Amino acid sequence: MAYKFAYVIFFVYLCNRICKGMNEQSPKVINADAQLVNDAAYQTLVENISKAVKLAHQKLATAVNTILIDTNWEIGRYIVEFEQHGNARAKYGDNLINRLSKDLTIRLGKGYSKSNLLYIRKFYYTFAKDERLSHLFAQKGETPSHLLSWSHYFEILKLEDPLEISFYVHQCEQEHWSVGELKRQKKSLLFQRLAAEENTEGDNPPIGIILGSEKDKLLMEYALHGISNQLFVSRYQLYLPDREQLERELQNILLEEKKQ
Repeated sequence: MAYKFAYVIFFVYLCNRICKGMNEQSPKVINADAQLVNDAAYQTLVENISKAVKLAHQKLATAVNTILIDTNWEIGRYIVEFEQHGNARAKYGDNLINRLSKDLTIRLGKGYSKSNLLYIRKFYYTFAKDERLSHLFAQKGETPSHLLSWSHYFEILKLEDPLEISFYVHQCEQEHWSVGELKRQKKSLLFQRLAAEENTEGDNPPIGIILGSEKDKLLMEYALHGISNQLFVSRYQLYLPDREQLERELQNILLEEKKQ
């Protein structure tokens, strides 16, 4: 009995020594750690690895956003084209989106609620089919800018006015607004405040077209003098005809006049 008790005591003592040894670092290890921490080359190594990983994360986020926007664009296109083919929208009405939401959720999981599908449909229709905006954002069937995330577009598509939509899209692109900043600017009624500010300077500032010629070539420039707010200079430029297109049309008119 005493033999067994002594064996147990020795076993506990041995375990304690092993655990204590595992928790204690030798002076050599401590010195090596201190040397690494103070080594400039080692710090550069840590910094380079950190930068590489962060850059990879950024590239991954950008790639995911591009894929998400392109995918939602295609989904919206399929829905709009289905509705327009054979007058499907009149035939199925709102039930189309309801049924589609249920079936896609069963097949693909979350992310295809009725609300999301309505925004995805609006995303494609607004920038590809709405004549007031399509020529500004989706030339030759291309998707809108990938500089904005899907969350940006989702927030902007809560608006209805085409001019206001185009304003916030371009502001997000030019000023690199985050989604949070976009929400803040919308909540502050930035677009309406700038419009009111412009109206106080004079209602509907005149827009002129300057025509000239150089070596038998018709030249055309827009005259936007008197519009002090650069945001609204951009606003007017967005809705003016394409310069080259207008030059061609004017050239054709002049040719017709010469023939007569």
